[in-house]
Amino acid sequence: MNRYLPLLGRVLIGAPFILSDLSKLATHDAIVGYISSVGLAFPQLAWLIAMVVEMGGDALLIIGYRARHKIRVGLNTSRRGPLQWSKNLGESPN
Repeated sequence: MNRYLPLLGRVLIGAPFILSDLSKLATHDAIVGYISSVGLAFPQLAWLIAMVVEMGGDALLIIGYRARHKIRVGLNTSRRGPLQWSKNLGESPN
């Protein structure tokens, strides 16, 4: 039983990320529209790169391959994302 507990933990941690990725796949047009509305170049390519990185990272997390590296990449994205998307750093996110 102890042999499968790490896998169960990774699946339970990774499941919300996979569900989030599936919702992003379902709302492709809205996300690409938002990316282009903030003025980033090549919104389709940005969406595709983001999806490959996110879904690939989630799959790697679940199978346990370099899970710590996936967490570092995710944290780095979380820090850089708001700076990339915000036109005015003083504006409220709401």
